[in-house]
Amino acid sequence: MKRTIIIAVLLALTAYAILVPGLAISEDESAVLLAKTLYTLARDQSDEVMLALGGVVMNRVANPWFPDTVAEVIEQPHQFAHGTKYDARSLRIANAALSGRYPLRRNVVYYHALDASQVWDMSGAHEILGNYGFFIKPAA
Repeated sequence: MKRTIIIAVLLALTAYAILVPGLAISEDESAVLLAKTLYTLARDQSDEVMLALGGVVMNRVANPWFPDTVAEVIEQPHQFAHGTKYDARSLRIANAALSGRYPLRRNVVYYHALDASQVWDMSGAHEILGNYGFFIKPAA
């Protein structure tokens, strides 16, 4: 009788884990949100560009002038576009950025798309990668 109960409980837990994957084994919420942001901003860019954008988010998290969490930084109005989609590549790069492995100096906290309607002076960019300029302070 005990054996039947144990087997039934194990089967129920297994079914539950399969039917509700978000509660069983899930990615870190910060990694998923960052992956959605990177996918939205740079899915057609190189890994280096995607990682640099992740670096801007992480630099802001570490900077006292910006919010303290990935979610708070990304969700600031008019700062980072983020949709609902992400893929294995953007998730891998998000995890790398969260681990501190990105190509920017730690004081680079701004980015600007080269093809944006609002024009920035790119001569002040710390670095230009792909379709983005990366800045230590906002361009004038």
